[in-house]
Amino acid sequence: MFIEPKEIVATEDQTKIWLYIGMIIVMIPIITALILINPPAGFDPSVDPDFDNWANIQFIFRLFLFVQLILLGTASCIQILHAYKINYLYIFEVSPKNAMTWVQIYKSALLMQVIWCVCLLV
Repeated sequence: MFIEPKEIVATEDQTKIWLYIGMIIVMIPIITALILINPPAGFDPSVDPDFDNWANIQFIFRLFLFVQLILLGTASCIQILHAYKINYLYIFEVSPKNAMTWVQIYKSALLMQVIWCVCLLV
């Protein structure tokens, strides 16, 4: 017996997912361009003390990137289990009232990606 936790509200969740994907598509080229731009000709990194701060915050950005990858992997695994009618709620001992669907997990992972890209731009 397969228990579905909630009905998927396709219109609201899918609208937010496509909004997040669009925002990410816009921000990725900007981030890439900012990373690849050469510093000005007279720039001396030894004089600017803030230039080396990237090494300090790099680990924080990497941590949040791995959290996002874990969320995306979890959502894809739940999607596969749902497609093959495997009762993952019983296997993982999750209450059907409190379970998230794979669409909601994708939505939260993409929201974290948008926040990550905005923080990277700032």
